[in-house]
Amino acid sequence: MSVLVTGGAGYIGSHVTRDLLERGERVVVVDLNPEQPAALTEYPALRYVRGDIGDGAMLDRIFADEGIDAVIHFAALKSVAESMRDPGAYFANNVG
Repeated sequence: MSVLVTGGAGYIGSHVTRDLLERGERVVVVDLNPEQPAALTEYPALRYVRGDIGDGAMLDRIFADEGIDAVIHFAALKSVAESMRDPGAYFANNVG
């Protein structure tokens, strides 16, 4: 199975990514972090893409090239105060 993990360079995302890789899954991580986490560099079944999940063209290419079967979304915005000021941005990123 090929899994897309958004936010896969973060704390929770990187742990889930590692668990998927250790189960033998092929994983594509999309994250804004410019560097792949050191804990994930040893896995040849990982493709790391630095990018914004709001980039539809990039996601279309990933889905077409990688044959994605499942998506796990960890690339969420998380500031309560900011979400009250701009709920639309939070909805678009975290749900849309």
